[in-house]
Amino acid sequence: AFEETLSGVLLDIPTFVKSLKSPNDLVFTKTADFSQMLVAFRGTWSEYKQRLREQGIE
Repeated sequence: AFEETLSGVLLDIPTFVKSLKSPNDLVFTKTADFSQMLVAFRGTWSEYKQRLREQGIE
């Protein structure tokens, strides 16, 4: 499960970057999507940190 979370985060980054670069997103007609993505990303990241803490790695 830990590896899945990590690879999930890593897989999300290119998608995230691609959405930033995508020119047909008319300067964020998708601002809502963008902020949701940020929230989701932060959520995944804090989950990931939490898992590290639980495993005593941090």
